[in-house]
Amino acid sequence: IPPVQRSIASAIFGLTVTFAPAIGPTIGGWLTDSFSWHWIFYINLLPGAALIAMIAWGLDSQPMRLDRLAGGDWGGIVCMAVGLGCLEYVLEEGQRKDWFGDDLILLCAVVASVFLLAFLIIELSRREPFIDLRLLRKRSLAVACAVNFASGLALYGSIYILPLYLQRVQGYNAFQIGMVQMWMGLPQLAILPLLPLVSKWIDSRVVLAFGLSLFAASCLMNGYDMSADTGIDQLKWSQLVRALGQPFIISPLSQMATVGIQPAQAGAASALFNMARNLGGSFGIAMLATAAEHREQWHFSAIAERITGNSLLLAERLERMSEVVGSDQAVARLAMQVRQQALVMGYADCFLLIGAGLLVSLLGVAFLSRAQPGAGGGGH
Repeated sequence: IPPVQRSIASAIFGLTVTFAPAIGPTIGGWLTDSFSWHWIFYINLLPGAALIAMIAWGLDSQPMRLDRLAGGDWGGIVCMAVGLGCLEYVLEEGQRKDWFGDDLILLCAVVASVFLLAFLIIELSRREPFIDLRLLRKRSLAVACAVNFASGLALYGSIYILPLYLQRVQGYNAFQIGMVQMWMGLPQLAILPLLPLVSKWIDSRVVLAFGLSLFAASCLMNGYDMSADTGIDQLKWSQLVRALGQPFIISPLSQMATVGIQPAQAGAASALFNMARNLGGSFGIAMLATAAEHREQWHFSAIAERITGNSLLLAERLERMSEVVGSDQAVARLAMQVRQQALVMGYADCFLLIGAGLLVSLLGVAFLSRAQPGAGGGGH
């Protein structure tokens, strides 16, 4: 891509990172409600076929170098595959299986630790490693990966938490949840034409800080304003704020990640950059699932303690409810209301945690090197 067009290419590529997770739930919800949940597994068939055709037409074919397989970093590849695979299983299944109380989770955690440590040793000792971890000595790439880890945590973590709230508290179906998510997807298309102009005239660090600030603001809006009555009419505003901020994160961040990276190192830098975002998403979902459950339990205990501590108020509340549904049902309904409030407060705490993490990641922006106008986004 000519240097003058790289900012446009970077903007388009960066948009796919944030737009796809936003619009995917909308399409998946429509398929689930209109046909069956089985249909969501076919959602990639048509786009996949189109991509195969585009790759065959748009990418130059290169001769196969089978002779290079013999000298490949197979030890590093195997250690990375096994280590990351076990780590992914631990993060995804840990909360459901009581973490290290489950023998398989404990075994996978040990295997992941051993193989990932071996992966680090192999990659740092080989002259031609599978992934050159020595590139992280470059400050801009290392900081960009850290910020990308935080943005991945926020991106996938918030997409995980919001549907849980809408389903468990509001009783939304899959399509209704998708319609809420759509408010952070479609507006990004309107921002796309602005990204190349912004990256051309404004310091990429300022653009990144702007995007992170808006993303953080949207999460804090959810955290502070969330109640049992919060639905699409309230959430669409925070989703719009998020939609305005997300496109201004990936594109400038990927440009700054490649500052000082030689063309021959671009592939390894890209792998590190993308891996940071994906690991951030996995850690984010696991962390937030645990945090939501623990905070719900804490809020339930705190509310119950305050209610029982004010026995007169509790007696009056139960008396009014008993007149309508009977004493046994009154106690059950009150417990259900307390549980619902605790659930909402737990999800609100998760959004506050995500927002705080994004604000902390703003500190890393000061340590990034400014990308030159027209710099490529090789960090994708």
